[in-house]
Amino acid sequence: MKKYQYEDHEFGTIILYLHPTARHLIFKIRDNSLQITVPEGITYAQIIQSINKNRENIRKIYARKNDKILRPGTLLESRNFSIAIQTHNKNKYLFKLHNNILFIFCPDTTEFESSETQKIISAGIKRFIKREAEKYLPERLDLLAKQLNLTYNSVSVSHGRKRLGRCDMRRNILLSYHLMFLPDRLIDYVIFHELAHLSEMNHGERFHQLCNRYCQGKEKILEKELKSFPFPIE
Repeated sequence: MKKYQYEDHEFGTIILYLHPTARHLIFKIRDNSLQITVPEGITYAQIIQSINKNRENIRKIYARKNDKILRPGTLLESRNFSIAIQTHNKNKYLFKLHNNILFIFCPDTTEFESSETQKIISAGIKRFIKREAEKYLPERLDLLAKQLNLTYNSVSVSHGRKRLGRCDMRRNILLSYHLMFLPDRLIDYVIFHELAHLSEMNHGERFHQLCNRYCQGKEKILEKELKSFPFPIE
């Protein structure tokens, strides 16, 4: 994949990636810089025209990205504890769970906009979240399955965010620890979704009828709410 650069008066250095299978321009913010995947055959003038046409949307992408920067003052909520980020005068990162609050202490010289800093903070949060998820999610799955008189083979906890749950042909269920950022009703919705797959492995009409029954007639409402939920970390 070929790589080029374009200097923009507003967004600075823009990285252009020429991708042979791309069908249209794809805009992303990575490491606080704009990156565009470009189809073959598109001209430089067309790229600039597209950037100018989409400036307002690009600004919104930057704004959403900046909203997700983990920094002092950030207060996140998970199912089992809150997360507070602070600075201290030591030269190392400390993570301490106390009274249902995960305190994250960062060196007072920390550059919070850097991708490396964000990775360190996110990794620490995920470590504690996964620990809680491995306790709660299997227990919740087991309880809901027993209430519906359903049996599954095994359950495991994964790290995926885009795919929060999965049920395979062998009746193994996988649940993501990112579920711990959701309210209880949405955690249960994802679990009911996977339990419905024990009977229907596709997303056909019978599957949705079953899932809707498990969700007490609220499947569509919960599905819509889940799609719009703003996860705090990637």
